[in-house]
Amino acid sequence: MNRRSWAERGGALLLGLAAFLLVVGPAPLDPTNIAWLSEADAATNYLGWAFFRASPWGWPPAANPSYGLDIAGSVMMADANPLMALPFKLLGPILPTPFQYFGWWLLLCFLLQGLFAHAIARKLTPHVEQRLAIALLFLFTPFFLIRIATPAVFHMTLVGQWQILAALFLYLSPDLRRRALWWAALLAVAVLTHPYLLALVAAIWLADIFRALIAAREAPRTILLGAVLGPAAAFAVARLSGVFWLQGAGIDTANAGTMSVEWGFAIYKANLLTAIDPGGWSLFLPDIATKPEQIEGFAYLGLGVLLLAVAAVAAGGRLRPKLRLDRQHWPLAIILAGCALFSLSNHVEMGGHMLSLPWPAPLVGIGNMFRSTGRFVWPVAYVVMLIIMWGVAKGWRRPFASSLLAVAALVQIIDSSAGWSAYAETFARRGAAWPTGLQSRFWDEAKGRYRAIGLIVPRNHAPFYRDLNMWALDQGMGSGITYLARYDRGALDRLTQLRAHQFTSGSLPRDTLWITDGVPADRLAGMRRTSGDFVGTVDGIPLFAPGFAARPAR
Repeated sequence: MNRRSWAERGGALLLGLAAFLLVVGPAPLDPTNIAWLSEADAATNYLGWAFFRASPWGWPPAANPSYGLDIAGSVMMADANPLMALPFKLLGPILPTPFQYFGWWLLLCFLLQGLFAHAIARKLTPHVEQRLAIALLFLFTPFFLIRIATPAVFHMTLVGQWQILAALFLYLSPDLRRRALWWAALLAVAVLTHPYLLALVAAIWLADIFRALIAAREAPRTILLGAVLGPAAAFAVARLSGVFWLQGAGIDTANAGTMSVEWGFAIYKANLLTAIDPGGWSLFLPDIATKPEQIEGFAYLGLGVLLLAVAAVAAGGRLRPKLRLDRQHWPLAIILAGCALFSLSNHVEMGGHMLSLPWPAPLVGIGNMFRSTGRFVWPVAYVVMLIIMWGVAKGWRRPFASSLLAVAALVQIIDSSAGWSAYAETFARRGAAWPTGLQSRFWDEAKGRYRAIGLIVPRNHAPFYRDLNMWALDQGMGSGITYLARYDRGALDRLTQLRAHQFTSGSLPRDTLWITDGVPADRLAGMRRTSGDFVGTVDGIPLFAPGFAARPAR
């Protein structure tokens, strides 16, 4: 690799850094700054990591039993990104408190999004300026940027869409040395990041295996190695890390039969018009009337890419001799078509019009497991973008094609600012603490008195979970009040029955501060067993504090 190649890659990394600073800004890079993580999903992401860090190592390593207790899961179940959480827990003793790695994860994603987009661009065009313009277009792809902070909800782990680009790069690099090892490494990284990214990377890996079989350019032993090594690496990493572990279910039972999804299938999907629906991400194009929940299937390509699509179509005459899908790429086309159909669900919508289609029961089961099937549109959208950019690079002479790509990149940045400029206020927040509604002196007096906090009527995502968990974390307590992406339904059902029995028999553990939300009002007075018990509402939170008046602080 010559100096020019390294300089070009450095340019792609600089574009990623510039995009990060423009969209996110530097404030989240302060590891002690948690103020920007205080809302919605970001709060449980941070709390999941903080409880994980504070807990002693156990088996499996990714287990996070203090956050959820009887319905706890691995650190992944709080979407806290095991890829970052596991190594930083090792460094926990030397890290400051508080500490967050989410800002650095976002920076890493921007850098790798630009780097892998540039690597793919090298397959499309030999011209440096075109490659860098293509990298810039991918950095300002709306469905990439929206994952940083969707309206009121953070999905920061899913900003790791560079893994999809890395998979496409490997697919487009059949002559790359040690490809089997690279695929194994990528699948292992995806396992530690997010189940959706694993599914999408695995889909492209599968297409690559079939491509190799059809092309028959590699030795059968090499193809077999790739077919075995990738899944083996993914399985080994999942097994040894325990990222799919659920309390009450065990490491081997995190599947559709035990893992609760609650709801979302056929709701969090893609719309047929998603590629051209700005959804608030265009200064110039009007939005198409769709349901807010379809944000999970948001795949607006951006005005710059849409303009390039027009230019690619205009070059159709020159491209026609090259427009032939080689047989070796049929598996990828079939898999992408499957991803597109799956993203639409069995209730297909075009704008506001819906058509319900029958689906086989096994496919519905898979849909229920993934819930947000709209995310399966991402690799389809990325491949469409690549085809458009290939069409421009190959269909026009270099000066004109380079100008088109540069102008399109500029238009893409300006047009998409309708969406990402709104992030500035959120990401500019600074502070080492969160605002809290726990203002009563009760909370100071309760310090050191209890081992854990819990719900008498168990459920996931109680409205007051954030403040209570931050208080419990500061006291070194375990918490049964959580907001988890997945948990074991059987464990929750058993816990509900146990709590009901303990409540009616007066045998609730007295080393726990109980939240009585959901307990009938006429049953509350009967909970007081001794003169020291407290039953009441503090800062709007109904609770039962066993022995509060008599129990000395630890």
